[in-house]
Amino acid sequence: MIGIESIPATWFLGGCGAAAVWIAYWLWDRKREKVFCREKTFSIRKPFPLIGTPDLVMQEKGGQLSVHDLKTRNRPALYESDKIQLSLYRLLLERATGRRVSEFGVIRVRGPQGEKMLRVKLLPAADLEALYLRYMDLAEGSGGCAKYANNRKLCEFCGFKGKECFPPNPPERKTKAR
Repeated sequence: MIGIESIPATWFLGGCGAAAVWIAYWLWDRKREKVFCREKTFSIRKPFPLIGTPDLVMQEKGGQLSVHDLKTRNRPALYESDKIQLSLYRLLLERATGRRVSEFGVIRVRGPQGEKMLRVKLLPAADLEALYLRYMDLAEGSGGCAKYANNRKLCEFCGFKGKECFPPNPPERKTKAR
């Protein structure tokens, strides 16, 4: 928010028009979101242990928080991992602060075309808990294998390397006709 000390003296010397512009901006600015925190680490133990550092958390006029994450990409794309990341931040903030957090998050993608803001509907806490439990089953080896990969080379980096979970006849990848 703009403070009176940051207004150039020439605005006041320029007459009523400049002062009216400043007042209009000040009134408009009061309606917008305000920064709640930037890159602050939060942690919780329930419903499962979680530590995270959201890039930016905004506070709306009514006090509700919203989660924003900054990505640098060649094109403005949204991935499932972005949705999960913001959803986990939402859960983390709700439990750590006791405040209401919007069911929508924002991915700010910076790239060659500039910055674009993408709105994301976040996952409910029950879905996140199910993801966590599935991950723990896989990590402990009791959940079977992960989903099949489309490319055998991905197996080189998999946490289940050494298990035979690649299908005998992997599905053909669909390619677009040129």
